[in-house]
Amino acid sequence: GTNNNLATLRANNAKKLILSELKKVGVGEDKVRIVNVDIKVSGPEYAGDYQNEAKYAPYQYVIITAK
Repeated sequence: GTNNNLATLRANNAKKLILSELKKVGVGEDKVRIVNVDIKVSGPEYAGDYQNEAKYAPYQYVIITAK
């Protein structure tokens, strides 16, 4: 559903941020291999109150593993 789409978007943004920050310290993308991007959405059932980030954000996880 929508929560999974949002979690996927956040995962992609997190991946870009990691690569960008590594580049700032001299680690090029050719030196990093993203081996896993895992998302998880849990928590309360969505009640149409998308503005209530505090209710849902703690239950959206992104785990990125790089080598």
